[in-house]
Amino acid sequence: MPNPIQCNDTEQFQLRRHGDNVTGFSLPVAMAFSTDAAARAQVPQISPNSDSAEAFVKRLIVQGVLDVLEQQGRAAGLSDSVITTILGQLGINVLYTPLPCPK
Repeated sequence: MPNPIQCNDTEQFQLRRHGDNVTGFSLPVAMAFSTDAAARAQVPQISPNSDSAEAFVKRLIVQGVLDVLEQQGRAAGLSDSVITTILGQLGINVLYTPLPCPK
């Protein structure tokens, strides 16, 4: 995953890499957002607004859930048509508040 970040709400836009975290994973830059053009020029992968960051997260989660469920269906010996039917009936709701990086 791309650069894990931390945003500081200071006069100057700052990004710091997290070296360690307690959860064992890091967040892609696109999970945060900035409407500031200078910030986006400095970190092109950052989402341009909250909606874009939310959409990015939703795509990641939905695809991950569907991939795992498909693998589990195959491991259980289900046919492709049964797996497709089951996956087509799922509704996945993602609640995420993106990290704002104002400057």
